[in-house]
Amino acid sequence: MGRLRRVLVPCLFGLQALITAGPAIADDDNLWPQHPVRIDRSKQHYERLPPLQQAIDTRVWVMVPDRVKVLDSARFSIEGKPYRIAGVHAVELKRVCRDKEAGRWPCGRIAAIFLGNLVRGKRLLCDVATGEKETVLGRCQSGTRNVASEIVANGFGRADSDGPLATLEELARTNRSGLWRNPDCVADFDHC
Repeated sequence: MGRLRRVLVPCLFGLQALITAGPAIADDDNLWPQHPVRIDRSKQHYERLPPLQQAIDTRVWVMVPDRVKVLDSARFSIEGKPYRIAGVHAVELKRVCRDKEAGRWPCGRIAAIFLGNLVRGKRLLCDVATGEKETVLGRCQSGTRNVASEIVANGFGRADSDGPLATLEELARTNRSGLWRNPDCVADFDHC
């Protein structure tokens, strides 16, 4: 106890001296003045940062009702008006596929159900290109999910061109997702 007292007492006196002394500030340099002070903004020379420039999103909202007719893995119809997800080579609705062990499964129906679950009753944020036969939806998002990326990544469609979708297609092939269960689909996607 005596040893602890010999160590703590000088430390406490030193701490008390620091608290009472405080920093040395001149009277005219008060950090927090006690009376109101008028500020002359012309004498303030603060660095001004330019405003943050954000790109304007040109996409529009497409409301997909609960009653939607799914035509294949990349196309659906709302009240007779067809829509297509851009960048995806679709799987036909009536297609029956074979997997590696020569088993048959309704890949077209499963792919259509997948698309229906992705868009049915949702608000899609898309680039809309209206054509004579169908409306093409590009860069479509359902919440935080990119619709075309989800279709290709799960093996229910093929990427039409190089880019991020082609990378996802390669990943789906590696994981043997969806149609890629059959290795013959690499040679002929539409007839495997």
